Amino acid sequence: MRREDFTDLLRNRILVLDGAMGTLLQRHQLPASDFGGAKGNYDYLNITRPDIVMEAHLSYLQAGADIIETNTFSSNRFSQEAHNSADKVYELNRKGAEIAQQAIAQYLSTGGKRAHKPLVAGSMGPMIKSLSIPSDLNRPDYRAISFDLMAQAYKEQVCGLIDGGADLLLMETIYDALNAKAALYAIEEVLQERGIEIPVMVSATINDKSGRLLSGHRWEALFNALSSFPIASFGLNCSFGAEELGKIVEEIALYRGHGWENGLPCAISIYPNAGLPNELGEYNETPEQTAGIIGDLARRGLINIAGGCCGTTPEHIKAIAESVKGLAPRSYQIQPILAKGGIMRGYAPAADSMCVSGWESLEINRIKNNFINVGERPITMMMRLGWEKEFLGYCASTDQSQQGSWLVLDIDTKYSPKLTIFAIWSGEQRVVKVSKRDFQSNPLVKGD
Repeated sequence: MRREDFTDLLRNRILVLDGAMGTLLQRHQLPASDFGGAKGNYDYLNITRPDIVMEAHLSYLQAGADIIETNTFSSNRFSQEAHNSADKVYELNRKGAEIAQQAIAQYLSTGGKRAHKPLVAGSMGPMIKSLSIPSDLNRPDYRAISFDLMAQAYKEQVCGLIDGGADLLLMETIYDALNAKAALYAIEEVLQERGIEIPVMVSATINDKSGRLLSGHRWEALFNALSSFPIASFGLNCSFGAEELGKIVEEIALYRGHGWENGLPCAISIYPNAGLPNELGEYNETPEQTAGIIGDLARRGLINIAGGCCGTTPEHIKAIAESVKGLAPRSYQIQPILAKGGIMRGYAPAADSMCVSGWESLEINRIKNNFINVGERPITMMMRLGWEKEFLGYCASTDQSQQGSWLVLDIDTKYSPKLTIFAIWSGEQRVVKVSKRDFQSNPLVKGD
């Protein structure tokens, strides 16, 4: 499916996404052998018990889902290594997409009626390893994984999903902006190698009610960091129940900052948890509660895609489908991603804007803020510090000499690759500019 075809569907009506796969699969009492010997690896059921995976898909189709997700949230090399199933990653993804397509075929052949054929979204979870968050708090420069290895793991998953027949790719529950960039890098590489096109949905999970990811990035910083790729939809999932998540999604839908004068140039999605789990790990938000809040967002023209995440059931999806039925979707314009040779992004009609992101986003626009204060970190001062004091010395020098006045920090890392990582780690939610001769030696810089 082309992005334009998906956009045509989104402009006609609000599409309904399915609900939690794990909620339904966990209802079955399954032996360890069904999980490949490691109980709890529900993605492995794509191989051993495709019948109950298909049953879950059918229940959501019958509830009114327009898009069903593959049972592949954890079907990546790093997650499967924990279950000794890393050699099954490609097969898990291919079979996951095939089962979903078979469920749609069975649904339609047994009397299921839709205005358009339901779609399969290849589910890509966020990985259990992070490129932004230190693997060792005593070594803030250390990461257990490189950008290249992260991208390769995503590429393996993408190939399986596409070969299995996924109509869309869904990067979901994103908690790390750099992991997401690795995923998009992998997707773009596969699409270029194969000469094909496929719409990509992006959905993040926020860690607090201010709209920040676990990695510290604000949601708009994430979007700006990923916006060089033609994202088909952007939104939030998991995190909270519908009421709290809906507040941030409303902010996303109404956002006009950083050069997005006409709003974000893609569809907006929401699929919350059925509330937060109680002390027993159960979710208490009823289908009527979830649907009521999502229906209100829909009536105000703020969303294009709605569904459910943890704890939601076919009953939740049926209620959501009823709540958005006949309501007009959010209107949006697809704008050029890059203009003027890829140097300035031409979003605003009055002037070009360049948007860069750290934990926060910064718009550089000749009309709005022609003067940008750039902080400098002298190399001689850094080199006098011992390696064990470098990080604390950097923080102290920033506070004392700049007093929080800089918007962009320029650190020349010609003599010390470590400084790049310290700058990113302690940039106090501002933008970091890195001056370095050889980016190849530092995977963090290469990927970010």
